[in-house]
Amino acid sequence: MPQRHAWKARAFATGIAVALVLGACGGDDDQPTSTPDPGEAAASPAAQGNGDSCRPVPYLVALRAAHGDEVAIENDVFEVVSAKAVSLAGGAAYTIYLADYEIPDDEISAFSAPKPGGGQTLVTIFITVFNGTGTPPPIEAGERIAFTPDFGVLTFRVITQRGGEAYSSYSAARGTVTLSEVGDSICGEIVYEDSTKSDLSSIQNRLEGAFGAVVVKRY
Repeated sequence: MPQRHAWKARAFATGIAVALVLGACGGDDDQPTSTPDPGEAAASPAAQGNGDSCRPVPYLVALRAAHGDEVAIENDVFEVVSAKAVSLAGGAAYTIYLADYEIPDDEISAFSAPKPGGGQTLVTIFITVFNGTGTPPPIEAGERIAFTPDFGVLTFRVITQRGGEAYSSYSAARGTVTLSEVGDSICGEIVYEDSTKSDLSSIQNRLEGAFGAVVVKRY
């Protein structure tokens, strides 16, 4: 894999993470009026442990990742062996990481994302309000969150990375996240698929199944 492709994939995921922070805090992720200082975004000391998850690993989800006709992952039984999350803006947004390798806690923050190595797969679910105004309320168990490209409403995004390559297509997408538990861990069900075609006649990426992740940091 050329080095520039790896850099682009990592920058893409990190850029979404920063936009998520800005969106959750009521900023504009296209033209933010101010960017939080990473030195001021300290994680809550109470959230530095690895507690029990409402859905312990390992578990299985359905996963597909592709660029056009090039299919990288087509797996109805993708095994998640590490699942961790970060809570942002007092619980108004979450970034959830699902991987087939152990995710180091020190790679997770409000301004950085884990970096899968060659042959490793990382799925990231971003739950947030993009370009919102005011202070959004904390996300609660029982919420059903629909995918939408609209700004100012609670929604989600999904990115799959294998090594240095990122897979996502927002030309057209659909799906929901239904949360069953939010607290020391975040759990629920996700149904998601996207396409490069507006009628979703050719699915590129898919994530489906029950998930759970321990919240290892809070900001």
